[in-house]
Amino acid sequence: MFSTLFALSFGSDIAPNSFAPKGGTVSWPTFLDFLEANVSPYLPGFTVAKVDGFWEGKAERTYRLDVIVPRDGVDRARKILREAAEQYAFHFCQDCVLAAESTVFATFIGPAEKM
Repeated sequence: MFSTLFALSFGSDIAPNSFAPKGGTVSWPTFLDFLEANVSPYLPGFTVAKVDGFWEGKAERTYRLDVIVPRDGVDRARKILREAAEQYAFHFCQDCVLAAESTVFATFIGPAEKM
């Protein structure tokens, strides 16, 4: 079935700011808490991973969020993910969150029948 894949990349480096004068890093548990509050209640399933990203020539721990939705759910998912990305960028003092969207062929595969 043709579906839409949303792939978001959330950087973890926090630039120095008035709340964190020395800057810092968004930890994996903090990121998962963020997802629990801002994504999990609204989307039934997704995949997350720790990856290495680069921003402005510098390596940065990045958290990847992949969500596959059927075509009839694209507008709703796009709105939810945009709001989550905006909240993350604001809350963790990020320049931006990378969001990509593409059409994919996706299917769920269960266990093979036993003979």
